[in-house]
Amino acid sequence: MNKLMFAGLALAAVLVVNAGSAHAAESTAMKTCTDQWDAMKAANKIPAGTTWPTFEKDCMAKADAAQAAPAMAAPVAPAMAPAPKIAAPAMAPAPKMATPAVARANGEQSRIKSCAGQWDQMKAANKIPAGLKWPEFWHDCDTKLKAAGQ
Repeated sequence: MNKLMFAGLALAAVLVVNAGSAHAAESTAMKTCTDQWDAMKAANKIPAGTTWPTFEKDCMAKADAAQAAPAMAAPVAPAMAPAPKIAAPAMAPAPKMATPAVARANGEQSRIKSCAGQWDQMKAANKIPAGLKWPEFWHDCDTKLKAAGQ
């Protein structure tokens, strides 16, 4: 085996090991985020309007940033040391009034119900124009309701 082939095999082995490490780090971060979410949910401390996908995205971004930040003064921990437990962050009490996202969602739900009712009435009366499908009807109806301030 020549030196170039050996170097290529060694590089491939390093890449495989590093890929496994990245997957393990992501898995650990996901477990940490899931544990935080579960703790917050059990304590009824999830802020109003926060969903699992948004919490997960923020949590994983923080984990990625923490992993990417160089540890200047901290010595490297042994490979067998257990990861420290991360306590769930203290959360402020949920506000009593609806957030803008919740208000938007409620407004959209209201428009959907209104347009669906109109669609059902037109369908029952057999007054839906030929070729008109629900998506087009919904778009036009939603636009009109938004313009009317609903």
